[in-house]
Amino acid sequence: TGLIEWIYINEGRGTPHPFEQFGAPWIDADDLKKLIDSFNLPYIKIHTPTYTPVSGLYAHEKCNGIFLEITHRAKLKSVEMGIMHLKALWLVYHEKIEERFYETVANPKGANQLDKLLGIPGALARIKMQESIETDLQENWKNAIRDFLLYWYCWRGKVYFNIFFATKTRRH
Repeated sequence: TGLIEWIYINEGRGTPHPFEQFGAPWIDADDLKKLIDSFNLPYIKIHTPTYTPVSGLYAHEKCNGIFLEITHRAKLKSVEMGIMHLKALWLVYHEKIEERFYETVANPKGANQLDKLLGIPGALARIKMQESIETDLQENWKNAIRDFLLYWYCWRGKVYFNIFFATKTRRH
């Protein structure tokens, strides 16, 4: 639920389950659950709790929301899941979704937080248009840094890279 912190929805802060649930007083959790279930996201079970955060956004207000029970952490694609939750929220509650300026060390002004979290300029516009957003960058990343690494090695048929850079310029 970390991707939700840039909008006015409680991401479970102020509860015993931070980042495992999200909600707001105006959410109809049953309708939202039906939509999210239709995405057939693997490795999660969705529950619809009502909770009252003791701190954070909507402190001391009853929130209706979604609780995410993860059934296989190692296989879950959490960023993809977060994007699908944002798309569902936008489809159902676009008139209520507003950017929350969330100030951090990496983003002192707090603007365009979703772009920063995903590393993709214009991420909000893509969510609004229900466009796909690439989330599985592992192979692209490995190929992009290969020339900068001092060495790489194989073990049991898998290629592993060290984390040390050989030079600041690309080797040819």
